Amino acid sequence: SGTVPPERRTLSSPDTPSSSRPSSSVHGRFEPGTRLGTRYRVVGLLGRGGMGEVYRADDLELSQSVALKFLPEKVARNAADLARLRQEVRIARQIAHPNVCRTYDIAEADGQVFVVMEYVDGEDLASVLRRLGRPTSDKALEIARQLCLGIGAAHENGVLHRDLKPANIMIDGRGRVRITDFGLAGTAEELAAEGGAAGTPGYMAPEQLSGGAASTQSDIFALGLVLYELFTGKRATDVTPRPDSSRPDSDSSPATPSSLVAGVDPAVERVILRCLERDPARRPQSAYAVFGALPGGDPLAAAVAAGETPSPELVANAGVEGSIRPLYAGLAVLVTALSLLGLSAIQSPLFKGLAKPPNVLSVRAEEILTRVTGHSAPKYSAEGMRYAPAASGADSAVPAAKKPSIQPEPGKQYWRRWSPSRLVTEELHVAKPSLTDPPQSYPGSGMILLDMEGRLLALEALPTSGADSSALRAADWAALLVAAGRDPARVVPVPPPAAFVAHADTVVAWRLSDSTAPETTLVAAAIRDHVVRVETFAGRNALGRLAVIANDPAPHIQEWTQVIFLVVIPLIGGIILARRNLRAKRGDIRGALVVGISIVVLYLLYHLFSTNLNEVGVFGILTGMTALAPLGHAMIHGVSMTLAYLAIEPYVRRLWPSVLVSWARMVAGRLRDPIIGRDVLVGAASGAALPFVFVAALMAERALGFPVDPGKLSSQLLGTVISAPSVLAQVSLALALGITRATTFYTILLILRFVLRNNRLAYIATLLLFVLALLDYSSKSLWLDIPVSLLMWGAVVWVAVRFGYVALIGIIAVSLLADSLAWTLDFSSWVAPQTIFAWGIMAVLLGYGFLTAVGGKSLFSDPLSDPVATAVRARK
Repeated sequence: SGTVPPERRTLSSPDTPSSSRPSSSVHGRFEPGTRLGTRYRVVGLLGRGGMGEVYRADDLELSQSVALKFLPEKVARNAADLARLRQEVRIARQIAHPNVCRTYDIAEADGQVFVVMEYVDGEDLASVLRRLGRPTSDKALEIARQLCLGIGAAHENGVLHRDLKPANIMIDGRGRVRITDFGLAGTAEELAAEGGAAGTPGYMAPEQLSGGAASTQSDIFALGLVLYELFTGKRATDVTPRPDSSRPDSDSSPATPSSLVAGVDPAVERVILRCLERDPARRPQSAYAVFGALPGGDPLAAAVAAGETPSPELVANAGVEGSIRPLYAGLAVLVTALSLLGLSAIQSPLFKGLAKPPNVLSVRAEEILTRVTGHSAPKYSAEGMRYAPAASGADSAVPAAKKPSIQPEPGKQYWRRWSPSRLVTEELHVAKPSLTDPPQSYPGSGMILLDMEGRLLALEALPTSGADSSALRAADWAALLVAAGRDPARVVPVPPPAAFVAHADTVVAWRLSDSTAPETTLVAAAIRDHVVRVETFAGRNALGRLAVIANDPAPHIQEWTQVIFLVVIPLIGGIILARRNLRAKRGDIRGALVVGISIVVLYLLYHLFSTNLNEVGVFGILTGMTALAPLGHAMIHGVSMTLAYLAIEPYVRRLWPSVLVSWARMVAGRLRDPIIGRDVLVGAASGAALPFVFVAALMAERALGFPVDPGKLSSQLLGTVISAPSVLAQVSLALALGITRATTFYTILLILRFVLRNNRLAYIATLLLFVLALLDYSSKSLWLDIPVSLLMWGAVVWVAVRFGYVALIGIIAVSLLADSLAWTLDFSSWVAPQTIFAWGIMAVLLGYGFLTAVGGKSLFSDPLSDPVATAVRARK
């Protein structure tokens, strides 16, 4: 590639066989018209340098002009130099960008090895600057931007140039920049292993001159030198004072551009001086960051405007600083804290029904099991809490008109179950055992249900088999009544229900005769005088029915919607589109692996912390996590989300690249980047505020007299207050669901965008879809539910398209934690340690978000204390 003098643009000599001439000839080693094999015919010499000679030639087979590069004859016979040439071709073919000269192939003809490259009809930048001087500011900016994009394309393929200088930058006939001569290029890994300095000394970074390894930052330094020359017309080395050898700290930085040329844009000067920092860590992180720092620089917009899909590296290195003022970061922290305090104030009265902590109730349950049945508790156990089952029978027959619109909160209950074998759930998506999963089937297993004061409500025990059964204690009815909190002298025997009679050889029942308490009936069944079942009834309502886990009605539309949105759509869309994107080489494999591996690890942690760690031991933990059920569950979600990510991410990157900037930087390991902290704060604040708004709306409906469900703690919360590992299990699950549901959200948004062909219409359609799909149409206050749902989902959609993937993950994860962790203002309650633990988790999240988002800014910083501005003033 290069400039072709007019006299060389036309062939006048006849075709001749390939012959070599001295390189000192005006024509180089080949006369014009020389054939190289049967395919190429030399037109003329374009240029020569330390790495060889470049000729313009005609490709006789394709009727196109190409450039042929030859190594110097004295090194062409050297195996190491030939290996270098092959490396150049291998590396250069990885880069396909409008601002990089294309390399086609490596060939051999008549004993000559050469590289076939794209022919650029133009002039190198060094020649342009010598001939015309520095360009206008607008033209210099145009060249600088294209130069940044070309270098950025090389870097995102892992390629370092190592010899960037004006002589290796072509300006073609249309004024476009074309970076050439990757003869010293290599991958970062190869060059780090190779070590040593290589390149043109006047354009090498200080660390290269001292023998250090080349890096992206050394190319950035060379880029700064080229930009310096482009905007000033002078080489930086020509205006750099010699360092005083007697003063090691003497300044050897070049003169500021504004001291040489009037009217240099301060932003241009700022980015050039940053590129020329002697410390590589102080230079811009990438060529794309240099692009973004130039006036009017927006690499994402440039790529989209050019009809290109920006690469993940370009998105990660876009010139989006993301740091926010400490005031705004503090407001996000304040909104989060106030929302959680509001939830605490609302939930505090609901914790008053949790009279005794689980560790006390656990000991009580084990005592009752031994006293009533004679069982010694087996090795494995599980515990939990729930609300009492819904009323039935006579209570349900009360006319609706006579029922109060607001029912009192149902009572809370504690349960514990034991088994001689490990309790492994049959439900794939539920890690923690419940009262019915797994089914109680092993001899010697048992269940106990207590109220929150420790009184027995229900019991179920399977007798041990064989000789052990003789050791069971005969039924002690008085001990049973005492365990249930009854005075044996104040109960009245009554006929037992027929259902119990059919399943036992001894059935007894008592009714509480105390008129000061609600009438309840206790029923017990025994087989061969061994108690096997106990239940408590209030009227026809089974307060202690073990088979009932919750008050949930039959599955409704929300559950089917979640199955379709969270499983079917990601799986089908992933399989079809992921394959297409991978074949087109536009999928973000690194990001997909981060998503998939993160979900697998989080679900495995969820299964781990849902296990009773004190019972299984280290070996049990390892075998349990790698068992078929937990590993299969984690892999199903991990693989499906990996496919979904590969399917949608390139399209999201093309349509809404800004929503992936913080995520791309997180994937790249830049966890201290301010934009990540900003999005974490936005997600946390929104995720805490939305549940508070929802609960406040429910309270408003209750205050207005609407027949809404009584205020009660969520079933997830009743599970997490059991123990600290349960809290960690819920945190792992919340993060996994955050990634899963955020990916699903963008999948749905993208599908609607394809259908409607308009971004705004897609936003509106997504909002309406979620509102209409998740509304409870049986609610008597639907007129109030609709605006609340529109407000909440509108905020979710706005955050998703304004701040992006990381913020949306934060909303989902924090909202789940706000609903499932204990928040109370009563620090005398036994749930207070759980609240402190929950606040600790949020403090870590908010602390990281705040410190990262402000980007090191002081709360009371001097606006004139910009270090770069100070350096500019000092150099002037």
